Amino acid sequence: MIYLVLSSFLFGLSNPLAALLVEDADALIFAFHFLLMLTLIQLPFVLGRMKEVKKLKMKGEFDLLIISGLIGTFLYWCEFSSLQVGLPISHVTFLLLTVPAWTLLWEWLRGRGTKTNLNKWAIALLGSVILISPNESGQFSMGYLLPIFTSLLTAMWLIYSKKAQEAGIHPIVCSFFNDLFSLIGVLGF
Repeated sequence: MIYLVLSSFLFGLSNPLAALLVEDADALIFAFHFLLMLTLIQLPFVLGRMKEVKKLKMKGEFDLLIISGLIGTFLYWCEFSSLQVGLPISHVTFLLLTVPAWTLLWEWLRGRGTKTNLNKWAIALLGSVILISPNESGQFSMGYLLPIFTSLLTAMWLIYSKKAQEAGIHPIVCSFFNDLFSLIGVLGF
């Protein structure tokens, strides 16, 4: 339980710390350091589950983790780029937290959602539109598209992570390989 509380606290600090640190560095470089830190922190836990790692099937389960990792590459780059272009931390965080709205829309499009879910999605969309509305001079900041795109990518990432866990991959192993493949994707750029 203490690990859950500690990880939630550290993850909650990621945007404020990124806003301070990303000004002097490229968002891609910061994403590399962030993912490297996440991967190294999770490594001892994954080594403790080495039997499960060895059981991963190259076709199917590993493919899910690779796709999820590639999504993570763009997710972290967009998230930290939105802070680099100077958007307020509160706006970036709010737009990132619209992930449940996108997953509700996904469920509704798949025919598994309800009208209530669609109403919740519409409310979240309305709040986002109000937040990113044009400024006094009528100009819309294109930088706001970055956290919205990040939120969409996070929803996709969660869907692929859920599929990986349904395939029997432990959440720690899933998270580690997501971050590892995201790190490899960042190195590719």
